[in-house]
Amino acid sequence: MPSIRLACTLVTLALSAPLAACGGDGGLTAEIPAECNPLGGAGCITPWPWSGYLVDDASTATGVRLDIPENALPANLDGKAVSGTLYQDRDGFSAAAPMLVAFETGIDGANLVHYSNYAASITDESPTVIIDMSTGERVVHFAELNQRSVNQPDRQALYLRPALLLLLLLTPPILWLGIVYLGSLFALLLQSFFYIDGFTGLVVREFTLRTYAELFTPANIAVIQRTAGMAALVTVCAAAIAFPIAYYMARFASGRAKALFYLAVMLPLWSSYLVRVYAWKLLLAKEGVVTWLLAKLHLTWLLDGVLAAPVVGGPSLSLSYIGTFLVFVYIWLPYMILPIEAALERVPRSVIEASADLGARPGATFRRVILPLAVPGVAAGSIFTFSLTLGDYIIPTIIGNSRPFIGMVVLAHQGTAGNIPLAAAFAVVPIAIMALYLAAAKRLGAFDAL
Repeated sequence: MPSIRLACTLVTLALSAPLAACGGDGGLTAEIPAECNPLGGAGCITPWPWSGYLVDDASTATGVRLDIPENALPANLDGKAVSGTLYQDRDGFSAAAPMLVAFETGIDGANLVHYSNYAASITDESPTVIIDMSTGERVVHFAELNQRSVNQPDRQALYLRPALLLLLLLTPPILWLGIVYLGSLFALLLQSFFYIDGFTGLVVREFTLRTYAELFTPANIAVIQRTAGMAALVTVCAAAIAFPIAYYMARFASGRAKALFYLAVMLPLWSSYLVRVYAWKLLLAKEGVVTWLLAKLHLTWLLDGVLAAPVVGGPSLSLSYIGTFLVFVYIWLPYMILPIEAALERVPRSVIEASADLGARPGATFRRVILPLAVPGVAAGSIFTFSLTLGDYIIPTIIGNSRPFIGMVVLAHQGTAGNIPLAAAFAVVPIAIMALYLAAAKRLGAFDAL
């Protein structure tokens, strides 16, 4: 593992806490004051990792070795001090380690440089500064607070992550994403500008918009409307069901109960997608459990009335839009519960208590405090439910009537009909819809809740 040797790091924060400063010839110090602690100190704070904990050692591959004094390491939960001798044989800090600083007075993270705008870290407005002591130049980085200690400001650590390390970590997946995923999308987009010769049935590789014009025929518009409408209904229903569950998990469940809730939410994801869909086909069939149960309750008349409804009805629940809708909601519900629960977990209890202290009733606190703060989680969950419903073709194929969805049309044109250009043009429709949807979700803060 490559090692990192920091000559010095100067961290400035918009706080009343003391500045973190470290020095020494080349960053190596022979003595570290007792009040200096990388995990917090009243008079002196050093970052972690820090080259003050390195000594020259010609026997190692890097030429240095860790030499961490006992007072620099914290005690564990049992109050037992961690021994520095455990690390004395290491030849430096890992290059993958972020810089870590903690302040006893807490940290205001409102203006920290986000990873989406790390170039701002080398401007004068940046509240954190990393200086490379060998060059005297600022180091591009982003900063974030430890979210596990959000309710304990005095124990909340600040992480400083150099952008170079981030780039090295992201380069392989970015290359894979760019070549395989974006490359295939580009090829798909290119195919959509070709057309099928009506006489030979062959693809004519000439740039034209005539294939996109075919999307505006009444039959194709009906397919797009049907798919987008189902995706919207599934998203709204999933949010309505998921919010109470997520709210109870975040605000009331604790310990074993919360673990059981997480298990119950995620357990369906452990089984095969196809197995769950076919299981629902049996449950919703005319001779299935749902029909049998309604018959025992003498509610067969109600089921017959629902199935007799135009458009959404059918011979049985498994051959109707209602059945398709129910299965979509069931399959994607966990993807809505978890982001909402994560967003509600981030709502500080102090904010809720402050609302009550100011005289707000529980209903008003929920509407004006909790719900607005949970909107990013709902928007994040809706990205999953809406996009997954928009592109799915398996559920409508197994459960539902013969009216197709976008995914089914793409499969038919790509396979049976051999009309690759029209299949590609249809595939662009969900991409365009999701681009607009993601733009709206971003304005609601959905990306911060993912």
